[in-house]
Amino acid sequence: MNSRILAVATAAALAATWTLVELPGKTTHAVPTAAKAAAKPGDYRPWPTPYGKDPISRATGILWIYKPGKKTPSFCTASVVKSPSRSLILTAAHCVQSGIGPKAKYYKKFQFIPAFSAKADPKTGDKYDIKAPYGIWDVKKAWVSHAWQTSNASLWDGHPNRFSYIDVAVLSVAPDKRDRKIQDVVGGLTPKMTAKVSFPKFTTIGYPDEQTGKLRGNILSACSGKAAPASGKSGPGALYSAACVPGPGHSGGPWFSGSGADATVFGVTSAGALFPEGAMGARLRPDTFGKIFTAADRWSRAKR
Repeated sequence: MNSRILAVATAAALAATWTLVELPGKTTHAVPTAAKAAAKPGDYRPWPTPYGKDPISRATGILWIYKPGKKTPSFCTASVVKSPSRSLILTAAHCVQSGIGPKAKYYKKFQFIPAFSAKADPKTGDKYDIKAPYGIWDVKKAWVSHAWQTSNASLWDGHPNRFSYIDVAVLSVAPDKRDRKIQDVVGGLTPKMTAKVSFPKFTTIGYPDEQTGKLRGNILSACSGKAAPASGKSGPGALYSAACVPGPGHSGGPWFSGSGADATVFGVTSAGALFPEGAMGARLRPDTFGKIFTAADRWSRAKR
């Protein structure tokens, strides 16, 4: 469950150094060295506890990703989104597949733990005293967009702007042992699909692992600011925010506006940005999120 630094590569043309940090499988979370140094715990604030008191944190949790040959799971962040099937969660596409493009494979097993919290060893990140107030939920199936499945981008070249705009996934969660659906137990965030609009005030929460210090992917942390369409060749659905530089584990965390029961989710955390420093997010667009949300909801209702 620990993130591991894989490599450091110098991009001479850009006069910047990238640190590539392991995400589930072979995907990477690219953060420039300068930004990584600036990503102190002060960039994040702890989300108020207990998480069950707030509709947003109650519906947000950690997503365990089980990989072949690994004894412990990797992790991302996910959140329940309201749907007719009452069974869907939202995260990043790179959290559910081994890569991007036609050769990428879905991981075979996922578990979602809403309102998760734990204590962690500050050096190793090993978690203990785990709290799962609403139980551990198995995932039945995951969906990524056609654009993600057919992309020729790479998750290894240190340029998240080439894939962040389509980095969104929807998962169907199985009922618990009492035959309850996840949305009926913890509620959910209202998804909001947009095209090009900015969000003057937004918040994102997740389980960032900053490798050292207090944040080891064990508590919900938040940062707030402005989200706007990413510039350059970032694709039509990419979002950018200077609010914070996300740590591994925050991937898939919701970007939302509003608060409490009125919150609407309009994107998810994808990766760290280089110039300028900040966070890249995937917007919930009709042609990406909209299509897989509809497919996942239809499948979930049919499988009831």
